[in-house]
Amino acid sequence: PFSLLATDKSHHHDVGEFLSVESSVTISQKEAHDIITAADWKHATKVDILFDDDFYEPEELVLTPGQAYILKIKNVGEKRHDISGEEFFSNIVVKQISNKGLAVSAYHIEAIHVLAEEEVEVWLVPKNVGEFPFICTLPGHMHDGMEGMLTVKEKKSTD
Repeated sequence: PFSLLATDKSHHHDVGEFLSVESSVTISQKEAHDIITAADWKHATKVDILFDDDFYEPEELVLTPGQAYILKIKNVGEKRHDISGEEFFSNIVVKQISNKGLAVSAYHIEAIHVLAEEEVEVWLVPKNVGEFPFICTLPGHMHDGMEGMLTVKEKKSTD
């Protein structure tokens, strides 16, 4: 129902020019573990994103660095889609990805592929403030409109 592309040096996958195995891993496994351990998973914010055959909904995810999130991806399209992006995955730390009772732990990934009418949960923590694009890398999908942006920014104080 879903597949992962690993980015650590023990796994190598040919994912084309858009993604780079070497530059995708920007922190050590220990640093990733520390970020995941420090996050408040009891109060994780749930965020939904839909994959359709020519768009993501929403197109922009706005998250706060250091906060725990459970991203629920639902593919409502008739085709398989993915979420890929070197900058996107370099600026989040993934605790786990789950689907139908199967959970996979993977700090560093390059893409998540989701079949039509499937759902996947991604437990993640954003690391850095900034804007980080993501796309569907399947042929023609990006050009049909499957582009999005992860915006990570500090919460404004309500003083």
